[in-house]
Amino acid sequence: MSWWADRSIFAKIVTVLALAFVAGIGLCGADAAITASLGPPRDPFGPNTIFGRIGVIAIFLSALGLVLTAVAWVVVCLVAPFRHKD
Repeated sequence: MSWWADRSIFAKIVTVLALAFVAGIGLCGADAAITASLGPPRDPFGPNTIFGRIGVIAIFLSALGLVLTAVAWVVVCLVAPFRHKD
């Protein structure tokens, strides 16, 4: 097996969610760059294009997933010593 397959499933999930978070931030940056060239009728505090809307959704969902995965990872680490192995 590869070294990647031997790792914890939590590490894989965190990696994917972190990449989604970074992609969301990049899409929000693309939104800001696109709207900067459009002119005055734009909202300075919200997403203005489809890239910005997708980016905001990606940021919120991946951040939520990162928090839930981190909590689950900690719970598993705390519970693991008490598991009975047969």
